Amino acid sequence: LSVAGGLSPTSRISGITRMIKKAAYIILSFLMAIFLAFLSVQSTISISVDNTMTKTVKFFISSFVPIIGPTLSETLGSFRSCISLLKSTISIYVVVVIILVVLPKIIEIIMFKFVFTLCSEISDMYDIVQIKMILDAFNQALSLILAVVLCVCLMFVFSITIISIAGNSL
Repeated sequence: LSVAGGLSPTSRISGITRMIKKAAYIILSFLMAIFLAFLSVQSTISISVDNTMTKTVKFFISSFVPIIGPTLSETLGSFRSCISLLKSTISIYVVVVIILVVLPKIIEIIMFKFVFTLCSEISDMYDIVQIKMILDAFNQALSLILAVVLCVCLMFVFSITIISIAGNSL
């Protein structure tokens, strides 16, 4: 719509495209907030259940396994620490891999935005309004794409972090 508005100097589409862009940002922010709230509630419930399960298993092992029950109960704590260390180590590598995969695309989008902004300013210097409007439209579309890519990257990182925190409760 922005490109179509830039091609036709008599159209009034720019207001609609600004409204769509603002709505997209608001919806994206709202969905990120819901996602984080859902993951936080889920991890809190998971941690509580895991702690309760660990205490229950320790109690049953200590009570019903003769002679070596207390030893097995204490070994469960060491096993839990080993699992949490393993999960935190793996999660760090996953976050690094996510960043390494997404970073080239983010840099590419930022470079395109820079080029479109530069060309738009040059068009403005020579008073070429239609080209400037088209380049600004592409720049706005790239801004929205960059926001979506960053949100997806953040969702992965937050998910891995919350899974890692929940893993520490095992």
